[in-house]
Amino acid sequence: GRRDLWLLLTRSSLSSPLSQKLDREARQATSEEGTAPHEVGTDAQTIAKPFQSHFPVSWFVSKSLNGVRSAIEGLPQDQQLESLQQQYRMTKLHEIGLQTELEGKLLDDYLADFTAMHLDWTRNISREVQTRVLKKVLTRVNEAELTTFLQIHKWFWSQERQITFCIGLLDAVPTAVESVIHLIGTASLETLNLDLLLSVHRELADCLVRPGLHTDSNSSPNQSYREWLTSKKLVSGLTQDLLTDM
Repeated sequence: GRRDLWLLLTRSSLSSPLSQKLDREARQATSEEGTAPHEVGTDAQTIAKPFQSHFPVSWFVSKSLNGVRSAIEGLPQDQQLESLQQQYRMTKLHEIGLQTELEGKLLDDYLADFTAMHLDWTRNISREVQTRVLKKVLTRVNEAELTTFLQIHKWFWSQERQITFCIGLLDAVPTAVESVIHLIGTASLETLNLDLLLSVHRELADCLVRPGLHTDSNSSPNQSYREWLTSKKLVSGLTQDLLTDM
């Protein structure tokens, strides 16, 4: 059953070379005094912001697949998923019976952990919002609902820069979340970034004339304007970076 699979997955992760650091620290802990200090590790992309895992041993699944990233990225787009599937069949994950296709709730749990492990923590938007953006981008380029964690990895590797751009915009202007997510699902992919910038600039203008929309309603007018200027500078920087790359 599923419980037996999770136990197998946990045992395999602890005996894997990928957990050498954890194994080394565990061995040290058995021979040291009880008061010896130890740094608590985390698999979060932003080390100072650990996360609570939703999917059992998600770090093991992620690291097992990330090991073949460079080989997969070097292939033509239409060959990448098939090659990743072939690589997966040679992993310990496949050997113990972990199927790549997961039911909706399990896949969402893995996606939530994946977000924390691959995207920097942001001050103004939550991990949940980041996960929504990530899922929307990946679903759009997949042209269908995601069904496997291999699809998550494959599309993230090719879309990481796009996703980071979207997250950066929303961290600068968090009130634009709904409009940005809508555009990701509907706008032409060829002009998506320009459409996103226009939407965020429009939201910035609205924030300036609608007090309390972008910041805490208890903020003073001076504080609100300073925060607005900070957001504007961040968006301007992202705009400049995009135009430079075009």
